[in-house]
Formats: sequence, structure tokens, C-alpha cells
Amino acid sequence: MAKRQKKKKASAPQSLSPQQWFQVLNVRLARIEAKINAIRNGETKTMATLDDIRTAVASETNTVNAVTTLLQSLSQQLKDALASEDPAAIQSLVDQINQNANVLANAVAANTTPAPAAPATPAPAPA
Repeated sequence: MAKRQKKKKASAPQSLSPQQWFQVLNVRLARIEAKINAIRNGETKTMATLDDIRTAVASETNTVNAVTTLLQSLSQQLKDALASEDPAAIQSLVDQINQNANVLANAVAANTTPAPAAPATPAPAPA
């Protein structure tokens, strides 16, 4: 059997002077510092992104709450108009509901990314 040679741990040669050791260590420390700074910068960017998401979610929550309140109010107004059997009041509410529905539909359409177009299917070959 062949003898296995023990691998020596990688280390700087013993023949380096203390001044050379300081230079080697300074280079290594500079690399470590650069890596730590890169990690810090990445964390800062991630936190900014998370803050942006939190702000967007809060804004959407406020919008959803406002729409919910609007719908509840319109529902109550419609119930009241129906109970009073006032055709003009009912028509006014129907018009208001349609106007609000259009505003909401336009807002949703403006903030929705379009679906990707379906790939074109080739025409059948003539027989």
C-alpha cells in the first residue's frame, strides 16, 4: 500500500518577517472588512424594500377599508330609499353606484399588469 501523505494546513511560510506578516494580515483584514460592508449594504437595501412593502400594504389596507365603508353606506342608503319607495332617490343611488363602480374599475385596470399574450397558433397546412 502506498503511504498516504498528510496534507499540511495552508499557512504563510515561516520565513516571513514580522513586517511582511503585518502586510499579509492587513490585506486579509481589508478583505474581511469589505465583505462585512457588502453584507451591511445588502441588509440596508433589504430593509428599505421591506419598509416600502409595509407602506404599500398599509396604503392598500386603507383603500380597502374606505371602499368597504363606501359600499356599506351605499347599501344603507339604498335600503332607506327602497323603504321610502322614492323612485328619484333610488335612481340617484343607482347612478352613484354606477359612477363609483366605473371609478373602481378604472383604478383596478390602471394598476393591473396585463396578462401575457397567448402564443399564436400556426394556421393548418393546406391539404
